[in-house]
Amino acid sequence: MEYSQRFCLVQLPILIGGVLLAQSVLANKYSVCQYACDFPTIQAAVDFAQNGDTINISNGTYLEDITIKDKSLHLKGEDMNQTIINGTGPVSVIMLECMDDSTAVIISNLSVTGVTTAPRWAIVRSVGINNNQCNLTVKNTTIYNNTDINGPPSDYVNAGGGLVTSGHTVMKNSSVIDNYSITGPGGIWITEGGSLVLKNSVIARNVNGCGPHTDGGGIYNDGGDLIIIDSEIRDNGIGFYCDGSGISNRGSLVIKDSLISGNRGYTGGIVNDGDAEISNCIIEEHIGFTAVGIMNVGNLTIRSSTVTNNSAAMHSGIENYWPGTVHILSSEITNNDGGGIFNAGVMEIRSSNITDNKFTLFSQGGGIYNSDELSIHNSVISGNGSPDDYPGFGEGGGIYNVSTGTITASKTTIEGNLPDNCGGYGYTCP
Repeated sequence: MEYSQRFCLVQLPILIGGVLLAQSVLANKYSVCQYACDFPTIQAAVDFAQNGDTINISNGTYLEDITIKDKSLHLKGEDMNQTIINGTGPVSVIMLECMDDSTAVIISNLSVTGVTTAPRWAIVRSVGINNNQCNLTVKNTTIYNNTDINGPPSDYVNAGGGLVTSGHTVMKNSSVIDNYSITGPGGIWITEGGSLVLKNSVIARNVNGCGPHTDGGGIYNDGGDLIIIDSEIRDNGIGFYCDGSGISNRGSLVIKDSLISGNRGYTGGIVNDGDAEISNCIIEEHIGFTAVGIMNVGNLTIRSSTVTNNSAAMHSGIENYWPGTVHILSSEITNNDGGGIFNAGVMEIRSSNITDNKFTLFSQGGGIYNSDELSIHNSVISGNGSPDDYPGFGEGGGIYNVSTGTITASKTTIEGNLPDNCGGYGYTCP
């Protein structure tokens, strides 16, 4: 073992410059591999190591579950694609348990999976990484194929998926892919006031089977803080009558410079029931029954973003319900099949384009359907309404206003919509 890097300075019985020399301990490094290393298993190295130590893990597949309790350690793989921790279940592959976030754990250059040969009727639980109150950094790591099948629905602590965090987690240059849960979020679950900063990472092809914890195919933020930067949330799924195939937010959410694409489910690439800001993003190609681009019942600002090519039976672009408030600024809502915007709350649209959105089953309001409070300024609403095959279909190709709705518009162009520019009650196109 490499003990040479750990040493102590003996406390001297004299003062040097008025300061007594204190004991100083430097971190050590330990190796893990099958032969001729300090330890044959990762857990043995974790148990022996002290705060601040690094555990270097050689390439190979390690069939074990890891638990780290109140230790600041760095689990460092040799190569992300070839250093694999394959959990055996029925708990988390890597479980972190800390008193508070002063304990810092780093996981890097690893693959974390719960691939199992157990029969599907068996109780099989395997969260990839479960961060309980620690300060966690995940770098250059793939979390994949972790499953939760037939697990007890009351046991949210180990409910499946890729990552569960009730502490502070930063994930960089990593992937959470192909994870499945029948009782909870498929990809990532932020719970009990936890937080996640996601940078340059991919959350893809995760599935929530719509069990007792019903939200979030890709990510579920249950009252915590979530920041997503330069990342992709794509091709995740969720069961029928459940919300947020891509992201479900009930806390604070900031998304910047990211792609939210191709998520499948009853509602929402993004479902917001908290405070959310989306800027410089693309929300595209979601398929579902309703509100497959974005659904909002909280406070939402969309800035310099594009919501496009989403397809639903109704309300495919953006859907806002009371008491939701939405601000759409300098954005494009375009080419959505099922209507561009549905507003039943408070909505402000400024310097934006609502173009080429089409009716489907919901044949009113190709561009915008409004039943509450809507203001539009310096914007363009054009080319919306009837599909090309049914040029006379529907009403309010550009805007449809229900009798309960109020619309204020200024410096806005409403033209070229089919079969008409404005329909409904109480609002006449300028």
